[in-house]
Amino acid sequence: MSCFLMTSSGDLDFSTGNLSIVRGVAQVTAQKLTALYSIAQGEWFIDGRLGVPYVTQVLIKNPSLSSISTMLINIAQKCPGVAAVSSIKMNYTPNARTLGATLTIITNDGAVLSGGLGQPFIVTRQAT
Repeated sequence: MSCFLMTSSGDLDFSTGNLSIVRGVAQVTAQKLTALYSIAQGEWFIDGRLGVPYVTQVLIKNPSLSSISTMLINIAQKCPGVAAVSSIKMNYTPNARTLGATLTIITNDGAVLSGGLGQPFIVTRQAT
């Protein structure tokens, strides 16, 4: 697997003056998951089905945390390179209407990724 290196803000990384390529299942999967969770469903004009349905599932009055958790796990499981989602931690503050989610994911090569909504996925343990 390979893809272009992205900055933490999701832009192509030109810090070396050239495009850099990321190789390896863990790094590529981490980058793809970060991109998947940062786009809202309907935001991309080419395919309105792509993205997370934040408007219809998350940004509503009295959201169902169990259905949101299931939705986030399903999105991760569809990403190439993901073998399993080992845990998900949800942090919902009703008064502020904020939701945080951190997923721990195992990749096909055995590496462990951690990240979620509003935070990039990082490789926390490399495959051995």
